[in-house]
Amino acid sequence: MLEQCREQLGITISRLECSFAFDDLPMALDYAKEKLGEAIFEVEPVDADAPGLRLDMLWLTWMVEPGSTAEQQESWAEAYWRGESTIDRKADAQPAWEILYPRELQVLRRRR
Repeated sequence: MLEQCREQLGITISRLECSFAFDDLPMALDYAKEKLGEAIFEVEPVDADAPGLRLDMLWLTWMVEPGSTAEQQESWAEAYWRGESTIDRKADAQPAWEILYPRELQVLRRRR
């Protein structure tokens, strides 16, 4: 559904061909802690002019929640690809921003 929605919206960057990066270091550290101490790395695109997409991952979480309807899932997929914030739909939402990079990333340093 995500890929179909992406294509319909004319977005050329696919999740299937990207690296993912957190937009927020504290969120990345929390994620690493939840994943039993996974290492995280500070990165940047090799090509500073390479396009990236900043998207709210919370839409993806909502899409797989029990009881979500196909219509809701489609609406949330569209909001995700448009770069909308979940807080615009639910005041108490905690947006989880990620950046999708379709190009190579270079590691600046290991954070953990």
